[in-house]
Amino acid sequence: MEENHNEPSGSTVLEIDIAVPLARHDFDAADAYIKTPNGAKLAALVPETPYACLVMLARGQLRAFAQCEDTFNCTMATQALLALAEYRLTADTVRARRGYVPFLAMPVSERPVDAYANVIALLAEVGRTREAGPLYNEWRTRSHATGSSFRADSSYAQGAMAAANQQWDRAATAFLTWHKSPIISGKQGDVAY
Repeated sequence: MEENHNEPSGSTVLEIDIAVPLARHDFDAADAYIKTPNGAKLAALVPETPYACLVMLARGQLRAFAQCEDTFNCTMATQALLALAEYRLTADTVRARRGYVPFLAMPVSERPVDAYANVIALLAEVGRTREAGPLYNEWRTRSHATGSSFRADSSYAQGAMAAANQQWDRAATAFLTWHKSPIISGKQGDVAY
């Protein structure tokens, strides 16, 4: 059977199923999804991400989220995304540092390529655009601007930097481009359109 790279597979489909209600701020639907058989499958496929905790964070239930925050065994990309979400709720730049300081402290050759977009967006959002720009160039060089992660998420990073610099037209264009980009599942070559 020939593999179809035009459709997301595995955990990607299930993650999309929870990402949509979260993006729409339909937290009751996200909670309900977690309790379905597909929600249980997602928990088994991605055990390092307790989605119930993400729903608490999205709802702004910071005390409840803080109680389960230590259960996260997530990637650096996810950690930056969580720090960004929390920063948007609290504007606490000290706590936001958890999302970018470990990344910036790493040797360049060891920085995970899939974390650049979220770290750049976090830096831009907290007003550290002087660090975000060179980091974007580093990411482009390291991924040779051809990696699927770079192609899919570079518009997100550009949009965040443009918004931080109040370049609204450029930010809107970048975010619209990102919105239309393919979904990357994390597996090499697994791209959905």
